[in-house]
Amino acid sequence: GAERACTIIGYKVGSTAGKFSPRGSFSLPAYDVNFKVTKIAHSALKQNSDLVEADLSKLASLSEVEASAFQDCKNLKKVNIPGGEIMGQVFSGCSALSSVTLGASVTLLGSNLFDQCTSLTSISLPASVTTINSSAFRGASALRSIIVNEACQKYASYDGALYNKDFSYIMVCPEGKTSITLHPNTQTMSEEPQSFVNSKLTSISFPYGMKSIRELGCPQLTTVYI
Repeated sequence: GAERACTIIGYKVGSTAGKFSPRGSFSLPAYDVNFKVTKIAHSALKQNSDLVEADLSKLASLSEVEASAFQDCKNLKKVNIPGGEIMGQVFSGCSALSSVTLGASVTLLGSNLFDQCTSLTSISLPASVTTINSSAFRGASALRSIIVNEACQKYASYDGALYNKDFSYIMVCPEGKTSITLHPNTQTMSEEPQSFVNSKLTSISFPYGMKSIRELGCPQLTTVYI
């Protein structure tokens, strides 16, 4: 019969929505061939302590992972999201999360997405991303590197930090970085207050000709190069 769209609303033993392997991996799809998963519902797997790995890579029709879907899954270490919008706080509180794979169709990263993801040190963003909430990486205290695919039309990266496409301003300095060199094209700081929030920077190098430098709020900063 014709495919019918469906939403994963949670996990239940014996459910065709997904299953756990002995090593704590939640794999999708494991559902009836007449269904296609388009959404992971709000708080669907929230606070699931059994979850170690979530592989959604085969969900070609996935359009949205709703808010808090994996929030506070304390043992979740690895996720793979193939596409769609990833809404706010989806991985908030996932303190063991160290590996995030975002597929070529991911378009949006929501607010406080990686809050308290204290094991995440790096992340790569695909060219498909068009919207990143200013607080998406807030609270990821060990994050040192954000790498954006060069084909992305909206964002770019340099020295592990997130910029707008032409590098005229920096958007996010990862909280785990202790030193940073701004891109030569950078002319000003982003007006977003999240740019250097919770910063551990001790050293920053500004490019020649930078037009404006505002208060950064970096309490550990000791060295500035201009």
